[in-house]
Amino acid sequence: MIKADVHVHSKFSPDSKTEVIFHIEKAIEQRAHSICITDHYDIIYLYKKNDAKEKYKREIDILIGVEVGLLSQFKKQINEFLNRYEFDFIIGSSHFVGNIEPYQSIFWENRSEKEALRNYFESILENVKIFKNYDVYGHLDYYVPF
Repeated sequence: MIKADVHVHSKFSPDSKTEVIFHIEKAIEQRAHSICITDHYDIIYLYKKNDAKEKYKREIDILIGVEVGLLSQFKKQINEFLNRYEFDFIIGSSHFVGNIEPYQSIFWENRSEKEALRNYFESILENVKIFKNYDVYGHLDYYVPF
């Protein structure tokens, strides 16, 4: 049984079309004790209008979080965003190495797999050294093709 789900995206993220209420009711159905909505950067829309938290407060603890793509060149902007809101849970992730997603074929061109993976994990190490305001680091396997 899942006690908590802390990596849930809703229609407020580009990679989901699911309503927040669906996730909440599914978590209740599965008897989870908490759920954390961790939409991508545009979580602000949910954060400002979170009537679900009040509606379901007797059935489940609803937390508000965010998954933020960490990039050293945007340290100031990312830190300003994270410090502006009181998130309950923050996932720091590496969706890019430089300005290229590891899912793009260009990321793998003109270098060995070992070199590409080294670049990926070095970028994560750089982010871990620079950013301190997240709860967990997500997508350590983001480079794995589907």
